[in-house]
Amino acid sequence: MNHFYIGRPSHSVGFIAGSFNESVRKVIVDDGYAYVFGFFTTYRGIDAKYMAKISIATGNLDSTFNVSTGFNGPVLDAVLDGGYLYIVGGFESYKGTTRNGIAKVSTTDASVDSGFNSATAFNRGSELPDRIAISGSYLYVIGSFFTYKGTSRGGIAQISKTDASLGSYFSGTGFNMSADCLTVDGTDLYVAGAFDTYTNTSGLTGLAKFDLTSGSLVTDGWDTGLFTEIPTRYPYSILCVGNYLYLVGNFTTYKGTTRNGIVKVSKSTAAMDATFDPATGFASGPLALASDGTDLYAGGGFTSYNGTSAVRVAKLSLSDASIDESFTTATGANSTVRTLALGGSSLFIGGDFTTFKGAVRNRMTRVSSSDATNNSY
Repeated sequence: MNHFYIGRPSHSVGFIAGSFNESVRKVIVDDGYAYVFGFFTTYRGIDAKYMAKISIATGNLDSTFNVSTGFNGPVLDAVLDGGYLYIVGGFESYKGTTRNGIAKVSTTDASVDSGFNSATAFNRGSELPDRIAISGSYLYVIGSFFTYKGTSRGGIAQISKTDASLGSYFSGTGFNMSADCLTVDGTDLYVAGAFDTYTNTSGLTGLAKFDLTSGSLVTDGWDTGLFTEIPTRYPYSILCVGNYLYLVGNFTTYKGTTRNGIVKVSKSTAAMDATFDPATGFASGPLALASDGTDLYAGGGFTSYNGTSAVRVAKLSLSDASIDESFTTATGANSTVRTLALGGSSLFIGGDFTTFKGAVRNRMTRVSSSDATNNSY
């Protein structure tokens, strides 16, 4: 299963230009289809309310996946599990059924799962769930919220993927400021953001680790001195590859060492890998990451990396952070890149842009993962 974000097609086959009328924030690829989520309400002029299922081979909407009367607000994130999509965002209903901020939808016909009752989930008047991960029988959701179904949950919640009931983990006041990204690795959950306190534990610095066998916060090595520029500078995205976490954002240091916008740390101890040295790094913090296990791709609003022109997309070595200059993006996207994902030999790039390397690519392009050459869609 691959995850990426798509922008727009104009030809009868593929995704070139002119398909989605607004920003795309998430795509999940499975079994020949792309499940697309974001701020759009139409695809190729056809109603598709914040979600669409598209054939990768043809670029056409799957007519059996009818979302012409889908969500009433934007989708910010989603995960796929079996035959269902678990979706979070700024909505209160789906196809006329109350679903506050989270919903479970069939991948086959886009029907809502009535057993997953989220009618009273998040208070959408003042709260916004915006990131989701899955592990075992539970969903893990973070965002700007204070309750779930009337029970206190400060920016993080454990939710049953079967019936949307609240799990026992993360009780209490939770995070004191925003939790912005998360990733699950085995029995560990990593959360990053602008926070410095979780429930009764203060002194945190933008990165927290939880043991999913108990729901407890891991403090040994993770509790102080990490991203010390919070709350104004902090991680935006986190990715686990092998034994390491890669984090990107608008920060300039990690544990007192200069790391402009990107850092590699041990997933066991939070120790920084000094051999992954970006030098002057990014002048503007990246927003997205993707990796094939060999290389690391970063996207955002930046225009250079360590003095080399790299317009909003860059390809780096996972081991030493050196840039791959054969992946040429000196005339890359003309506006912010927000999402990245790899599929086969291609890198899918999504965001706010309308051109890539001078070619019309409205909010999406597919390029060669080796040299960034634009593909047919």
